[in-house]
Amino acid sequence: MAGVNSLGIGSGVLTADLLDQLREADNAAILKPIETKLELSTQKDEAYKLLDGFMTTFKQSTATLGGESMYLGREVSGNDDFVTISAQSGSDLQNFNITEVIKAEKDVWNSTATFASTTTAIPAIGTGTLVVTVGGNSLEIPYTATTTLDDIKTAINDSTAINATATNLKIGDDAYSFSVSSDNLNEAITFSAGKQKDFITLAGDAVGGDTYEWSDGTNTLPVVSLVDGETIAESGARIADAINADPTLKTLYTATATSTGFTIESKTNGLAFTGASTSTGTQTSIDATDPLSTDISLIQQLGLDDTEKANIQVAREASFKMNGIAITRSTNTIDDLVNGMTISLNKNHGTTDSSSLSVSQNSTTITTEMDLFVTNFNSLTSNLKDMTIYNQETGTAGIFNSEIFIKSISSEITNITNRTDSSGNSLYDYGIEISRDGVMSMDSSKFSAKLSNDSSALERLFRGQSDTITPYKQTDTVTLTGNATLNDTFTWDDGDNGILVDLVAGETPQESGARIAAAINADSILSTLYFAEQTSSGFTIKSLTAGLEFTGKSTSTGTQTSKEITSIASSKTANDAVIGIFKELDSKMLSYTGSNKLLENFNTQLSDSKKNLISEYDKQKASLDVRYETLTKKFGAYDSLINKLNNQFSSLKLLIDAESNSDS
Repeated sequence: MAGVNSLGIGSGVLTADLLDQLREADNAAILKPIETKLELSTQKDEAYKLLDGFMTTFKQSTATLGGESMYLGREVSGNDDFVTISAQSGSDLQNFNITEVIKAEKDVWNSTATFASTTTAIPAIGTGTLVVTVGGNSLEIPYTATTTLDDIKTAINDSTAINATATNLKIGDDAYSFSVSSDNLNEAITFSAGKQKDFITLAGDAVGGDTYEWSDGTNTLPVVSLVDGETIAESGARIADAINADPTLKTLYTATATSTGFTIESKTNGLAFTGASTSTGTQTSIDATDPLSTDISLIQQLGLDDTEKANIQVAREASFKMNGIAITRSTNTIDDLVNGMTISLNKNHGTTDSSSLSVSQNSTTITTEMDLFVTNFNSLTSNLKDMTIYNQETGTAGIFNSEIFIKSISSEITNITNRTDSSGNSLYDYGIEISRDGVMSMDSSKFSAKLSNDSSALERLFRGQSDTITPYKQTDTVTLTGNATLNDTFTWDDGDNGILVDLVAGETPQESGARIAAAINADSILSTLYFAEQTSSGFTIKSLTAGLEFTGKSTSTGTQTSKEITSIASSKTANDAVIGIFKELDSKMLSYTGSNKLLENFNTQLSDSKKNLISEYDKQKASLDVRYETLTKKFGAYDSLINKLNNQFSSLKLLIDAESNSDS
């Protein structure tokens, strides 16, 4: 301690070392206990972080095993080369057999003719229209003598009118074939010529008594009487109008007047006809038909006229039997047959082939999660044991040995885990045990066997079940207020369907009620939804299906009136809900973890306690600093006083020594 050497006449008692010793003694008595507590508080902080991690991980396991989503998971078995299935979460659990699979196919055509080039003109074709029809939609492709295979291919592939793809295949050296396939399954392709047109030129103006007649060889236009002096254009218009008005011909052809007569065109692609005109009197005509022969020639030249050879794959729908029930679809991927399941047809069955498939609960996921729970349980309880233990032999204690709250966690969790449900079932029945040392283990074989045998029982024990709710049937009570009079009618409807009943004058409410009830029960629609029954004052109508809610409405004419009272469909709750073991565990863990929950509150207490210790330490240290600063100053004053006394004593000693010497 600077500035302080000794106190007393050479005593050397109050020195800086003495002050240091005093400070060390005070530090040991006052500050050291607080420092020890702070070290323990820091250790508790670290231990809490570790515990919080274990609790969070354990909570994840309880949430998974106590929640619903895991049990909705599905796994499939039995997929083979012929049929594969996939199942969505929550889809129906079932086993089924699929036989007689025939896949849906696209329509595929390949020309029987070959061509030396795809860029040179197709030989021996004239001018016309090729019509390609796919699934009811048609594409008209105009062509000329210069049209090439590439032109036809491009016209089909660039079209949005039909769903088809054309390809020119190089099948050898300087050898190409023309191929067309439908883009969609079960859509047939047809090739036809364009619409035929017949050009009729009349020879001259009509004279009195002239008539005209046209025929396609099968259907004949009734004789048309021409008007004396009308021009050929006028006669053509008259004849065209007659054709377009004929009940048979108008469905087949469209006639159009021209300046020299008229034209007649088939309404359907590929419809070939041979027009024949006859006339009487001085009127004559020239019948010039634009035939389909050139169009047919193109189909022949493309090698598509021989259906048996060219249609190498015929479009068809998919068909199979599911548990013996015949099923057809226009696709090989069926997702509308069973709830949440998609069936894919991959290969046709042979006569003896079959596919046995099943959709079951995802046992792999459940087993994995249960195994993870066991691991997390042991990690948590083992660490809780280490944190709260007290060893009597060594006298050592866990960091939270004095914390009753932390000690209670392990027992709370273990008690829930060991509980038995109302049916006497427990985790022990599923191969899950807790040893006397608190270590959990799982017999995987036993667990898998129980899960496979009855997955719903496992879910009930693990997760529990909600209350069973049974919907009641709704009843509508209609009270008629008086006897019917002449022309009275009564109408009842549910907002969507209704019935009108004629009442009989003089009949009582009971009789009218019987009449109305009988009419409702006889109605083709209402009888499938409701059952009506007479009462002494009218009738009642009840829904046939539990839970079907409806709003009945009655109206009447004449003097008859009614009063309607509806008993709304309600549900009955059986109060048979069961809280599963892991659902209860998860609720317990929820009370521990999360914002403002027990663990967080405990951590807040730890933090507050540490803050108080730091505050107390700072306070005591400051007090000691002030105290020893004061002592240091006092020691300095004492040192100055001692020096003064020492100087005075030295002078006195000199006088005494001098006096003593003189006497001698």
